[in-house]
Amino acid sequence: MYRKANAVRREHQPDFFTTLLLTVAVCCGFGQAGDEAIRVEVAAIHESVPVAKYERMTMETAPAINVYGSQLFIRNYTVVKWIAAAYEVPDLLVSGPGWISSEKYDLTAKAPPGATRRQIPAMLRPLMEERFALKIHKELKLVPGYALVVARRGPELQPSPGFQMEPTAGMPSMSPSGKLTIPYKNYTMPVLARLLTNALREPTIDSTGLTGSYDFSISQSTSEMAMRLGKVDPDVDSLPATLVDSLHSLGLKLERRKVQVEQIVVDNISRPTEN
Repeated sequence: MYRKANAVRREHQPDFFTTLLLTVAVCCGFGQAGDEAIRVEVAAIHESVPVAKYERMTMETAPAINVYGSQLFIRNYTVVKWIAAAYEVPDLLVSGPGWISSEKYDLTAKAPPGATRRQIPAMLRPLMEERFALKIHKELKLVPGYALVVARRGPELQPSPGFQMEPTAGMPSMSPSGKLTIPYKNYTMPVLARLLTNALREPTIDSTGLTGSYDFSISQSTSEMAMRLGKVDPDVDSLPATLVDSLHSLGLKLERRKVQVEQIVVDNISRPTEN
């Protein structure tokens, strides 16, 4: 049986907009998990300042991970999301002790000159091994999920310009009816599948056979997603209609099937060492 990230899945679901922000931040795609390790300098790790339960999230308090100039930073990230970013998997495919899904930490570190978002996993892995004593192994699992496939009429995707180097998610726009639309640039289909995994909280794999990078927009109904995310075990046979229509406009669809996924199993982890 598929082990749904143990305590991670049992924690209460975050509010919709928190999940949306995490989806944008985590799923934009970094590099490849096989990249050579990169060591950062002057890494300061602190517990995140708690955001009050009913406090409106802002761009200053929203979870984020990025590289600016020579600085790598993480803000308001649970440890499970640190691991997910380090190994480029959705957080629901990380299995470990319960505290990693509830305790949040910030990071400020000096990155090597010229470091980019694509190198974030290569920087995080050795950092977590040293400061969190992280040890993991990987397991392949055949689990219920979704396959992203091309619709019968064929794909209707706009190829990204060749000069675009990194995948980016633009600012969301909200319609009066509560439909949230986010533009994505230079996204591959595997990265889109990872985004859908986080959005649906169900493993989703790329089965399109499309190898390029594309620019497109995805729309979601805030009420539909909030209803789905509010359930511990959502009705997996009921996909949000707005998301289905959005994928349909791109010549894509989701098929329910057994999918093979790689799960990260935490063998050892401790709270980070003092700075």
